[in-house]
Amino acid sequence: MTSTKIQSTHCDRMAFVYVRQSTPLQVIENRESTERQYHLRERAIELGWPPSRVEVIDEDQGRSGSTAAHRTGFQRLAAEVVLGKVGIVLMLEASRLARNNSDWYRLIEICGVSGTLIADEGAVYNPREPNDRLLLGVKGTLSEAELFTLRTRLYEGRWNKARKGLLRFPLPVGYVQTVEGDWTVDPNTQVRERLDYIFDSFRRHGVVRAVVRDLKEQGLELPTRLTAKEGYGSLVWKVPTLSAVIRILHNPAYAGAYVYGRWEYVSEKRSPKTGKASAHARSVAQWPVKIPAHHPAYIRWEEFVKNQEQLRQNWSHDGNRGVPREGWALLQGIVTDPPPHLLAFVALFIVALAETGRVPVDNPATHLELTMIHEAMILEYSGRYLALVEWASALKLLLFLTLLSNIFAPWGIATEVEPAWMALGLVVWLVKVSGLAVVIGVIESMFAKLRLFRVTDLLGVAFILSLLAVVFFYILRV
Repeated sequence: MTSTKIQSTHCDRMAFVYVRQSTPLQVIENRESTERQYHLRERAIELGWPPSRVEVIDEDQGRSGSTAAHRTGFQRLAAEVVLGKVGIVLMLEASRLARNNSDWYRLIEICGVSGTLIADEGAVYNPREPNDRLLLGVKGTLSEAELFTLRTRLYEGRWNKARKGLLRFPLPVGYVQTVEGDWTVDPNTQVRERLDYIFDSFRRHGVVRAVVRDLKEQGLELPTRLTAKEGYGSLVWKVPTLSAVIRILHNPAYAGAYVYGRWEYVSEKRSPKTGKASAHARSVAQWPVKIPAHHPAYIRWEEFVKNQEQLRQNWSHDGNRGVPREGWALLQGIVTDPPPHLLAFVALFIVALAETGRVPVDNPATHLELTMIHEAMILEYSGRYLALVEWASALKLLLFLTLLSNIFAPWGIATEVEPAWMALGLVVWLVKVSGLAVVIGVIESMFAKLRLFRVTDLLGVAFILSLLAVVFFYILRV
């Protein structure tokens, strides 16, 4: 039967042997299966293909067959079949080529169109023959069903073990496992004291970056356990980083709780490199497995929940207030240190003069020059329309003065909606705005209008000052 299916036209084309194991661990440990797949090259030669026309595709080793999106070897195989360059495709079993019906039936279809045979260890199949095509379809369906069944069993078994608190995973630093499998605190006193110091520092500061700065100032390192195969479980000390401290503060194990399912995997978003589903953290209330008082704790559960809320609020996104800063200003924290404060103030002040057409950028009191900016827009207006334009210009100047006064001098801003607070805030605001208006008046009486080509230099100075303010802010903070 085999000899009748293989024609000379098939042997004139290439024979592809497809080799694949699903994970890197299977590639290392399942050597017998890998060896059987490579032996298919000898089978191709026995079927009549010369050795020079037998090619082994093994670049998909360690990649799952559930999708073809990240299997370059399978994609190359399919492309060569479409071009009619392949006479036969050899595989150990259907699951080696594809674990889903979409890729499997597509391969069968293009093999049928191009006249390419498919073979395994025991038989040769011609996709153009109804019986062979039916048999190939059944093999593909069984392969996909087998993968789904295995996944379901493993998934449910893992969750059932986790609900009992028996599922094992690498313990966080500060804990070790006893012979009976129970969790206990690390016998290393230095490790325990360092973790206590981190939680105590966060109680005092409430900001992770301040905790990291505190550790660096004290010259303290963070303990960590190696998870690599070489030196697994060994204790090493590393320089404290922001991400390392955040992981410690976010870990519920330090509150004595056994938690499983903290991350939810979204299949719609996958990594472009590995094809794995992206993960995002669930909230504490959504954790599917949570066993309190499972092991000795470094902090109380109530404190852990409070820390999570504090960390969430410190992240200034999704309506959160962000890290609390000094003062009541709109940009507090960025303008609290003197150098960034002054540089940012001067930059915004120059921008305010340019945007409102004041000296030295333009002279709003005259329209006798060809380079005027403000007056050229209102030469054709008069009466109430001219009044509206002038009013809009005045409001624009008032807005800039308000921003300058409230951002860089945030004193006297009303913190409560009460008549006394509102009256005090209004008075202080009038004083600050009036002071800035006097400064603008002094500048206009002491300086002349710049030439038009020099205005860009002034705005460039404002840009450099604002950039330096940001740079100095991060340097002083770190």
